[in-house]
Amino acid sequence: MPKEYRGFTLIELLIATVLACMIILGIFSIDLFGRAHVMGSKKRTNVQNQISNAIEFMSKYVLQSTGDLSQPAITITAAGFNTRVDFNTTQTPGNLADDSTVSFSLVGNQLTASCVNNGGGTGCPFVSEILTDKVIAGFSNTVMPDAPTSGFYVSITNSGATVDIGLAGKYKPAEVSSIDNPLVSFKTKLNSVSSPTR
Repeated sequence: MPKEYRGFTLIELLIATVLACMIILGIFSIDLFGRAHVMGSKKRTNVQNQISNAIEFMSKYVLQSTGDLSQPAITITAAGFNTRVDFNTTQTPGNLADDSTVSFSLVGNQLTASCVNNGGGTGCPFVSEILTDKVIAGFSNTVMPDAPTSGFYVSITNSGATVDIGLAGKYKPAEVSSIDNPLVSFKTKLNSVSSPTR
């Protein structure tokens, strides 16, 4: 009685190889897709934190700013805005000449803050600080639209006592927005101490 040999045919072997390749490719694609989204999320979080911290830093000094009609608490500059803050140990609300000037300006993608003591004033808590380097280049003296194209928006109203601030940034500010380079934007409206609405 002859022995019967059982084995795989060439077609069966090819089908098994193709199926194994498809499964491996599918697993690899899912892993690659997941890694891209995790990296995109990390970059978005990084930019959100930097932009949020910059807004919070500006808010702190805008809320303390003082002024009147002849010397507004908040004034626009070529690349941002200034606030007038009384950092003196003994504060003198009636004397604006001894207040310090806190300036916020955008140069390229870098948003910086600086503080200068004016005529006899003292107490600046810092000299110069970089708030973030993730802002899209461009300053606009308008309220930030829903789809911002620039990075730093400032609109001053209420005789220099109220300011709308908007910031838009990306992980790589000079490159096009993508999953790997998400656009993040924040905006807020702040009133100074001298605002009649406070």
